[in-house]
Amino acid sequence: MNLQDFRRWYYQGYISVNSATDSIGLPFLGFKGDYTQIPFLPTQPAYAPKLYFTTDNSLVPANQVYDIDYYNTILLIYSYNRPALQFSIDLVNASDNSLFGYINYFSYSGTNPLTPLTYSSYEYLNSWVYTDKNGHIKNLVSGSYKIRISALKFFGNPNNPDDFEKWYSIPFTIRNINYN
Repeated sequence: MNLQDFRRWYYQGYISVNSATDSIGLPFLGFKGDYTQIPFLPTQPAYAPKLYFTTDNSLVPANQVYDIDYYNTILLIYSYNRPALQFSIDLVNASDNSLFGYINYFSYSGTNPLTPLTYSSYEYLNSWVYTDKNGHIKNLVSGSYKIRISALKFFGNPNNPDDFEKWYSIPFTIRNINYN
């Protein structure tokens, strides 16, 4: 058989073990390829994460300046290929990628299907972000930022930053924030 690794072939079924007096079924699951190399985010450009400004539904160009309020936000649209034990969407400083706050945090994520015309997941950048994984918030301040998607690799150590797959958006600037 010529099964190509990029197609991520999974095998599953049961093996029957029989004796003269008993019979049992043993489930199995297999994978062709290197399970640790499955990327969290799709590699096809059509499914790459995208940022939109909700005022006019336009794609966010690099280094654009925005005013944020309840109705005018930045929208991240994305899909992902595989589950992750830890997965976060972060707001980071554009100059050094240091964490400003969490847009969302997941202690576990399942998978979501890729469809030709839609994405399965989205997040809004509002006038606040989470300061920790327990739901405490702080207000957004004017500055230059990027959005980072970070997911723990299969068999990765959550305490090792190198064990996370990361994606960074283009930089953008928040000039004014209306907190009402």
